[in-house]
Amino acid sequence: MAVLRMISMLLAIGLAAPLLAQGTRQTSHKPPPQEREQGATCGPHRDSIIMLADRILAERHMAEGFSGHSFGTLAAYLKLRVEDMGARAGLALLDSVGADERRAPRNLPELRLMFAIAKLGVDGGLSVTGDTPVASLASHPFMVPRQVALADGGASFFRLLAAVRADPGLAEAFD
Repeated sequence: MAVLRMISMLLAIGLAAPLLAQGTRQTSHKPPPQEREQGATCGPHRDSIIMLADRILAERHMAEGFSGHSFGTLAAYLKLRVEDMGARAGLALLDSVGADERRAPRNLPELRLMFAIAKLGVDGGLSVTGDTPVASLASHPFMVPRQVALADGGASFFRLLAAVRADPGLAEAFD
């Protein structure tokens, strides 16, 4: 039951902290660029979010009635986002989240790729799968292409999309 309370608190703090940090000084839903770059969007709740994410990741196997498949990715995402981890540390965290599970936690492979793209660039990020960037993009047709398009204004996305379309096997799977 304590783990369920932690999950609820983590979700509430994770969703409310950016709003609390912004206060009423802005009408936009996004913090100013300098705050986004510094990871300061959580204000005074930053340490609490990191602590709760760490605790959920460490104790998620003890939560009765839940599987690590269902909620490990959210805690990892909040830790990555709030702590602003480097590429090596972030990828190691994501690898550890799925290491003890029979199947990867929901959306973990996509989160791993999106994180890698954000930290290593499009080609470097897509290569962490061990596949070519073109094959990696084609095999993740939902969230990952959006991250690729946002990474550099769409230049890499359209380059990779042309390569996917040129390969009939990849094009069929991507569509």
